[in-house]
Amino acid sequence: MNQKNKKNQVFVYEGYLTIEASLVIPVAVMILVQLLFYGFYCYDKSVSVQCCYLAGLRASNEWELTNTQMEQAAYKNAVELAEEKFLFIKPKEQKAEVFMTNVKVELKGSLRVLFVDLAKRKDSDWGIDSQKSAIYLKPSSYIRRRK
Repeated sequence: MNQKNKKNQVFVYEGYLTIEASLVIPVAVMILVQLLFYGFYCYDKSVSVQCCYLAGLRASNEWELTNTQMEQAAYKNAVELAEEKFLFIKPKEQKAEVFMTNVKVELKGSLRVLFVDLAKRKDSDWGIDSQKSAIYLKPSSYIRRRK
């Protein structure tokens, strides 16, 4: 509101809008940033499941490899895909296991979230723990094992 002082012709502004804006705008920005980080988290979580399956599938298609070589190939594929595909997730651990009928790959990682980390809590990261299996069925070795 403007009030006109008749003596000096000076306009006086009330400061309630400035105080409200200084409280509301930072809270709104924090909420928008958290929503943005949640979108990145959802994207990286779905990409991690795809990377697990793709690494297992690529390793399971190599029929001439032994089980240990197949585990190494799946692990290598998982590491390469995680470095290539993730936006903000920091991969912490990749693991690959080969069973008689499938190749299982696991990825673990975390996303450090802004504004939650200000409290210096240990649980301020959003974790991702994805695992997926790809069918490994080499017909001749499968039949020999079943005899």
